[in-house]
Amino acid sequence: FKQKTAYEIGVRLVGSEMCIRDRELLSDKTRFPDGEPKLDVFYEQASSSETSSNWPTALTRQNRWVSSYPRSARAKIARARFYISYAWNARGSGYSNTVKEEGWKLFRERLALAEQDLLQAQKDDPSDPYGYVVCITIAMANGWERAKVDALVAKAMAVFPNCDSAISREAYYLTPRWQGERGDVERFADQWSAKNKAYYSIVWESVQGLSNIMDETHFSWAKLKASYEARLKDSTSEILKNRYARDANRFGDTETALRLMRELKNKWDPNAWNNNKEQFNQLRQKADLSK
Repeated sequence: FKQKTAYEIGVRLVGSEMCIRDRELLSDKTRFPDGEPKLDVFYEQASSSETSSNWPTALTRQNRWVSSYPRSARAKIARARFYISYAWNARGSGYSNTVKEEGWKLFRERLALAEQDLLQAQKDDPSDPYGYVVCITIAMANGWERAKVDALVAKAMAVFPNCDSAISREAYYLTPRWQGERGDVERFADQWSAKNKAYYSIVWESVQGLSNIMDETHFSWAKLKASYEARLKDSTSEILKNRYARDANRFGDTETALRLMRELKNKWDPNAWNNNKEQFNQLRQKADLSK
């Protein structure tokens, strides 16, 4: 569903930059049932390289889009996202001391091209939050100071209220493995949760997939549970319930986890469970037995 929608949006945007759908995407209200902005999914699809063997072809496509619509902020932001992925492709996923000089050179060059596109996109259309959001990934890679990242988040939130992606990216930036220190992510969650309870679980979701995260952080299950409950007041999303059930089980709240599994029945979300359907099924069976 998401891919189909993003594809249709992409076709319409490339075909006519000023079409009404373009403006709708920039509305905070244009979201999927789980709350994810459709604009976010559009950029995921529009900047995709499809497969690692298609980098040059994909870059040609990105360049063609920018050339055809030189005043399009959307085209430049998509290409910036692509350049960031392309930069990481050159660097590789290994430890820094395993990266060859040529890899570092291409990494820096491609990040610089991404930043250049984003700065121009911010001028072309300052109402698109992703001109600021995507910059946070560059900040993470290049070690920008936190004040600059806070400013990017503030700008994104000013033009797109409840810009979850901005919050998520700064949370990731604040992890100790990037530019933060122990406790920074939890304090960040508390800071935003004071404004809206939903943000506590949004911050958690952005980092929960990291290895050893339960040892490296001290998130409060009471706050996380309250956050999920607040989000579900405005949503019946099965995706969100999958995440809630996963975390209730993870934090040892068996009663809540089993209640949610009974509500979900067989409706599992592979992303929430990291494609581990066995874990989902085991919990579902436990829920059935406890009726």
